[in-house]
Amino acid sequence: MNSNDLKFVETGKGRIYYKFIAGAISRSREIAPAAEPIFAKPTLIFLHGLSANHTTWTAVAEQFNRLGYDCLLPDMRGHGYSDKTKSRSLYHLPVFADDLDLIFKKENLSEVVLIGYSFGGSVALRYAVDHPGSVKNLVLISTNFVSPLDYHGLGFLNFLAYTFVNGFAWSMFWQGRRNYYYYDHATAKGYWHSTFTGWTAMPVCVNHWLLAELLEVDFSADLGKIKCPVLIVRGGNDPFLTKKEAVKMAEGISSSKLVQLDDSSHFLASKNQEQIFQVISGYLNEQKK
Repeated sequence: MNSNDLKFVETGKGRIYYKFIAGAISRSREIAPAAEPIFAKPTLIFLHGLSANHTTWTAVAEQFNRLGYDCLLPDMRGHGYSDKTKSRSLYHLPVFADDLDLIFKKENLSEVVLIGYSFGGSVALRYAVDHPGSVKNLVLISTNFVSPLDYHGLGFLNFLAYTFVNGFAWSMFWQGRRNYYYYDHATAKGYWHSTFTGWTAMPVCVNHWLLAELLEVDFSADLGKIKCPVLIVRGGNDPFLTKKEAVKMAEGISSSKLVQLDDSSHFLASKNQEQIFQVISGYLNEQKK
C-alpha cells in the first residue's frame, strides 16, 4: 500500500487521504450512464479507531462492495497517510467532522451510512449531530458516548487522567520520524500490540492528544438530537464500553438497536470482521423494509 492507491482532499489544514471503492452501480454508470433511474444504495463510510488506518475496514468493505455498495474509507487526520501536523488545535472532534464533510462534498455524497469503530465512532457521533440531514444510518461499534471512565465508577478521575495524558503528549512534542510506519491493522494482536504499533505510525504527542480527547467525550446532551436510525454494537467482554453504558446510549437515541456479540472484546472491527459484516448487512436489510 502507498499513497498512490488513495485519493485525497485538501482541507486547508493538511491533506486527508481516503480509499474509495466503487460498487456495481457506480461502475456500470461509468461504462454506460443509465437511461432510467437506478436504485442507488447509500455510500458506506468506514471510520477506523485510534492509531489505526483505513485498512481496519478493508475486508468488510470489500464484502459490501460485492453487494453493490460504494465504500469510502478515510485515513483520519493524524493517521495513515493523512496530515500529521503537530498542532493541538487540529485534534478535536469537530475538526475530524469537518474533514469528513470536505470529503463528502468532493465526492458529492448527500446521504451516507456512517460506520464508526471506537474513536471513529466518536467522530461519527460528532458528524451525525453536526450534520443531521446527511446521515441516513449511523453504526457505532465499541463506541463510548462519554469518557470510558464514567461507567466504571471512575469519573472523578477524568480531570486527573486528562491532565496526565495531555501533559505527557506535550512532553513528547519533540518526538518525530522521517517516515511513519503504515501497517495493515487487521494484523493487530490486541490492545498493547495495537498501541505500541500505533506509536510507530503517528507522532506520540498526537496519539496522546487523541487519548485525552476521548477522556473529554460527552454526548449526553446530544443523543436526543440524533434522528436517523442507529445501530450500536458492543462486544460482550469489552473492557472499555460497559453494557450499562451501551444500554443508556440506546435509550437516549429515539431510533436505535443494540446488538451485543458475546465472547468478543473491544476489537470487533479487526478481530470479528465476518460477524460485523453479518450484523451490519442484516441491519441495512432491515432498514429497507
